[in-house]
Amino acid sequence: MTLKVDALVARIKWAAQHELAEYTGDIDGHRVTIIREDTHGLQAAADVHRSPASADSAPQSAAPDTTLTAPLAGLCHLKSENGTAPFIAVGDDVAAGQTLCIIEAMKVMTSVPAPRAGTIAEILVEDGATVDAGTPLVAFVE
Repeated sequence: MTLKVDALVARIKWAAQHELAEYTGDIDGHRVTIIREDTHGLQAAADVHRSPASADSAPQSAAPDTTLTAPLAGLCHLKSENGTAPFIAVGDDVAAGQTLCIIEAMKVMTSVPAPRAGTIAEILVEDGATVDAGTPLVAFVE
């Protein structure tokens, strides 16, 4: 599993906005520590390593501000159909009520909307993943 630069940059920006001296969290299955080195900004620390996770499970991490969880069990779709663009990407600004993904249960499609406006910090599931109610789906910041 590779670490996506956009996800790392989004987390660094979030830490800077919240003036944190240090933040540790999972990004794309890697445990990352971000530390403030000086007044000129933040930098990702050298202790980036792969988090222990099975190949079948998405990284389970706490969101910077909000983690949107699955309202029901089913298949999580990050795009409306194959060949189309995903609903969201890391770094996207979203509006309250905007569809972030769809959960398919018993052939019924349930839209999962953003509870408030924000910026996508991390997508915690893969397209087509089986999720349980309460599974973290998306992390975002104000």
